[in-house]
Amino acid sequence: MAQQNAYTLRLAAPSEEQTFRLVELPPELLSIVESETSELSLTIKGKQSDDAVLCSSSTTYALRAVTVSNAFFIVQPAQLIVEDGEEGDTTLEITGQVKDIIEVHKAVPRLDRLNGLMRGSEWNGEDEDMDDRNRRRYTYEQVSGVVQASTEELGEGLREAHVLHIGGKLRSLPPSQLSMILEAILTSLVARSLAPKNVPLDEFLDAMEEDHDLPRDVIRGVIAWYGDVSEERWRADMASLVREIGLGLLTELRDNPMTEAEFMTLWEKKVGDSFANEITLDLLHVRLTNRVPRLIYLTISQGYFLQPEPPSKALVYFPHTALPATPAARFADLFLARPRWLSEDMEPFLKGLPGGDSKTVRDALLVKFARKSEAENGTVWWSTRANYT
Repeated sequence: MAQQNAYTLRLAAPSEEQTFRLVELPPELLSIVESETSELSLTIKGKQSDDAVLCSSSTTYALRAVTVSNAFFIVQPAQLIVEDGEEGDTTLEITGQVKDIIEVHKAVPRLDRLNGLMRGSEWNGEDEDMDDRNRRRYTYEQVSGVVQASTEELGEGLREAHVLHIGGKLRSLPPSQLSMILEAILTSLVARSLAPKNVPLDEFLDAMEEDHDLPRDVIRGVIAWYGDVSEERWRADMASLVREIGLGLLTELRDNPMTEAEFMTLWEKKVGDSFANEITLDLLHVRLTNRVPRLIYLTISQGYFLQPEPPSKALVYFPHTALPATPAARFADLFLARPRWLSEDMEPFLKGLPGGDSKTVRDALLVKFARKSEAENGTVWWSTRANYT
């Protein structure tokens, strides 16, 4: 048997003691750390008062400290002076100890802070900046430092909140302003006889300045939400643009209830005859994303409105963004809106909850917070439980 090396163990001097934390990585993060080809980007985010999260380039993870029954000692080779012709002792120093392990779990990005940061940053036209120079404006770097979300999730959150980069600052675009710009875009496409799938970028930006007095950086930022923008061309995604106008009109239902036919007529009027064929109510049930250049993906989205239930004939504005972020509170709001739901109608409003993108998690939430019943015709309904636990 080979002789094992003998080690001398000693405590480090008090001034040399260090603090360590052990982190247990999930498989997808471990593969990133161990990969020789991927770019490692892991950042802990949060204010001092926040529960810290760990962010990769695409995912947010919650951190949870779990106490272990036996403490771990951290040892390192000691720095010893070796005299001429002699080998120093094989000595290890205890430089720290660990009494808990940090577990890492996928979490929903905490984008709600965006609302507060962007409040007061609304862009309502170029001239208004002269009177608003004393208002606080945030850069992307400042927002990224306090919003607990990965780079990709924050980018998606800014896009969902209609936030633009203007003059090095982040500026939110109010719904009324966005609707005006989108209608102006459609008008210019028709007036200039431009093919939506092949729009010359410089010519179009010039047209928006000349026809509507809208700055180039604002228009360039907006059209990037609705298609693929290169240095020379904009390949417009007309379905997502027309859909955005429809979503803007939905907000009017809060104060001005209307039937589906009335809503569709108003929507057609807003987009004009040239693009009326793009309109379908199904557009408001799906979300169109353009993450990969020149490819459009359709994915089921969180809901924005409720179909009328007899005897009512009016559409109901019911945006997922206004619902609580915790499961119990969200189910309470859903059952206040309707006493019973079909599972396929409720599912769009469950996404955005922790794990809500997974059907397994959504099914578990339904079982926990709702009661299942079956009608005589076999239809399955979900209604509220007596108490939420």
